[in-house]
Amino acid sequence: MIDEIASEITVKDREIQESDQEITILGAKLKVENKTLGMQDLKEHLKEDFKYSAQALEGMLAQEQQRNAELKKELEMMKYRKAVLESQFSDNDLDRQ
Repeated sequence: MIDEIASEITVKDREIQESDQEITILGAKLKVENKTLGMQDLKEHLKEDFKYSAQALEGMLAQEQQRNAELKKELEMMKYRKAVLESQFSDNDLDRQ
């Protein structure tokens, strides 16, 4: 059971790294869209498109940040479980229950 949790922790760590990377990418894209929106020579017919694109990116970024926070909370819980298992039980005790 300890090995199973350890492998789950590894998977969760990888998911968090991917989520962190996605947050960085979305943040950069949002900066570009907002910077573009502020350009003086932006054609009027494009302003709405950039505005909606920026709004969509804001939503995606918020959603990914929420997901990231949940992943980190799950990881913390897994680490606590693993610590309890390692300190309170041997593998033989767990196999018999």
